[in-house]
Amino acid sequence: MMHRQNLIYTSLLAFTFYFLLTESFTIGKLFTTPLGFQSRLREESNVYSKRFFQNHPIKEKRCIHEWGLRFSQFDTTTTADDQNNENDDPIPPGRVSNISKHMKRLDASLKSLSGKGLFERINELQQADNITINEIDQSERFNVLSHRNQTDPIYDYGNRAALKTFGYTEIEFYALPSRYSAPEIKGIREERESLMAEFRRLGYSMLKNAVRINKDGKMVQIEWVVIWNVYDEETGIRTGQAALFDNEVVKPYTPNEDDGVGLS
Repeated sequence: MMHRQNLIYTSLLAFTFYFLLTESFTIGKLFTTPLGFQSRLREESNVYSKRFFQNHPIKEKRCIHEWGLRFSQFDTTTTADDQNNENDDPIPPGRVSNISKHMKRLDASLKSLSGKGLFERINELQQADNITINEIDQSERFNVLSHRNQTDPIYDYGNRAALKTFGYTEIEFYALPSRYSAPEIKGIREERESLMAEFRRLGYSMLKNAVRINKDGKMVQIEWVVIWNVYDEETGIRTGQAALFDNEVVKPYTPNEDDGVGLS
């Protein structure tokens, strides 16, 4: 009798130990490793994507493929330079993982191409000194945005002003090919594509006048948009293009048959 009781107690103890070990490992893996982190983000992004693609011209199949690529390359590590990124929220898929490093790259690329960097230009426009990276990222006046070096480039960064100007959430913006920022009227989008290709060759230019469209279909006219190529500071390889413009020169645009406004 005693032997049977000892056998039962031993079996229960072994089962309890096995259950605790396997469950703690599974839970820990789900919530603490990058794989589990990505899985939860993938589920969230799928919910957003279903809402987004209902009324949007981008093909769902293509963009879900793009998002899948981004998740497979998702970097959950942070550095000391990422202080302005750490808001207890996950990095949206498609956005640069390190805003501080990216902003410095934008600044260095623009300065090497034009002699005047991003920080210097914004300081001059607002007649102030030493604007910080976080101030640019959270600015509601100066629009800073960039896209990657792809056949059909997709946005990889937009500060607060840019997201507000175009009316997209971060999830939507970082799945959006940049060509959709131009309205599909009077050949404006085609003209933009032609000019962007020319800018890639030149490296830097300034648009005197541009027409853009937001998520709700409202068009705006923008003046003096700075466009430049972005280069990796270590390899010198072009990684994309960026743009800067001031909301103080942004105004509503209503097309008519005579004005012929596009990009010039």
